[in-house]
Amino acid sequence: MVNSKQSELILNGKLSKAIWFLAIPATINFFLEQFFQIIDIFWISKLGEDAIASMAVWTFLAWSLISSAQIVEIGVNSLVAKSWGAKDFDRAKSIANVGFHLILVVTIFVSLLTMAFSENLMNFMGLSEGVKILAFKYLDLMLSGFPFLGLIFVISAIFRGTGDTVTPLKLLAIVILINLVLDPLLILGYFGFPKMGIFGAAVAT
Repeated sequence: MVNSKQSELILNGKLSKAIWFLAIPATINFFLEQFFQIIDIFWISKLGEDAIASMAVWTFLAWSLISSAQIVEIGVNSLVAKSWGAKDFDRAKSIANVGFHLILVVTIFVSLLTMAFSENLMNFMGLSEGVKILAFKYLDLMLSGFPFLGLIFVISAIFRGTGDTVTPLKLLAIVILINLVLDPLLILGYFGFPKMGIFGAAVAT
């Protein structure tokens, strides 16, 4: 939870300072989120054109999937912030609890729906068989992990709602660092790890 100094700054401090305090970590957080795909694409590019094309399929779908999760994220962020500002901490906890359940329902539903129509989507894109095979491997695992990604969104939203934009930034930085280390190990099989190719990128993420 946000400490008393942060609460005091946001609720009673100078407005311009409070805006900068909230905005700078949130902005850095947004840019760090883009590093997931940048790191993946860098290492996957070493596997050839088909691997890059299969990664692009996920990138195309990811924007739609993430948008569905952000509906819950934004709602939780706003409602927690409202309750926290009113010092109704019990309601803030209740909203957080509902947010956890709701994000799981939304992300699992969207993942299953995407899995059901993934072949139709790939046929619509006119992908070659080689690209489709790789894309299915990557897509299935990424969709399986999508509910966990949704939980990360809600956790970050709860912290931001209490005025703490620094903790989500730290957590994201740790996650990116782990992904940065795991990608070359699992994609290309460095240091004795199994060479899993594009599937390794999904496992690392």
